[in-house]
Amino acid sequence: MKVASLFFATALLATWAYAANPPAPKSDAADTAKQPALKTIKVTPVDLNKASAEKLAKLPGIDQATAEKIVANRPYCSKTGPLAQGLIDRKAYDKISIQIFVSFPYKEANKNAAWCSAKKP
Repeated sequence: MKVASLFFATALLATWAYAANPPAPKSDAADTAKQPALKTIKVTPVDLNKASAEKLAKLPGIDQATAEKIVANRPYCSKTGPLAQGLIDRKAYDKISIQIFVSFPYKEANKNAAWCSAKKP
């Protein structure tokens, strides 16, 4: 019985000592050092319905001729307009999609909806 009590007391002390001083967690510093730093890029949104051909041509994947086609086929009701009309391909659209938007002529949604439905496809 004394042996069992001594064993129990030792196990209890060992558990308490471990809980009081747990091992330090493994550092991810080595993993972080291997990862390249993220690059922050400032993006100025470009309005497909108002931007000049020169400004559109500065977008990645858009050359001057394509920019002029985009301008010539205005107005757009959606930023996917140039893609839907075949003016740019999916790869070019994917490059610029976060940089473009379209503005509408009216503040009221119902007027913009009517304006878009009256437009050519």
